[in-house]
Amino acid sequence: MNIKSYLKIIFLTSITTTHIVSYADEASIFCSNKNRNWHWLNNGITKVKGKWVSSQNNQNQYFTYFILDGGEEKYLKLREICQFSFGNDYIFPQPGRLYDYAWSVFGTKDKTFDGYYNIINIEIPIAIGLYY
Repeated sequence: MNIKSYLKIIFLTSITTTHIVSYADEASIFCSNKNRNWHWLNNGITKVKGKWVSSQNNQNQYFTYFILDGGEEKYLKLREICQFSFGNDYIFPQPGRLYDYAWSVFGTKDKTFDGYYNIINIEIPIAIGLYY
């Protein structure tokens, strides 16, 4: 077995054995519509508590979502605020990080809410070489 195969097995095993990885955090909120137009809620100042979760959706892909403290009730309130702030088309409150352009959605431990999210492929680019 070559080193590339070995490292890929280690990486995939660590992902599949920890299927869901989470950590406590907070998120800024942006509001989006069906056309993927979006605006930061209160210029990114408004934050919510919860935890970021990564979940594998098949052998080679994963996505992240944010489990919102306050659950679905809090999510529905954020949806109202988005529509009030930006118009009735802005029906997707979404978690964000000001330093990151990835799209994620809110969720609970049992489901995710509507919105757009990035799917990340778990292919490991490995370059091995000897330099003299």
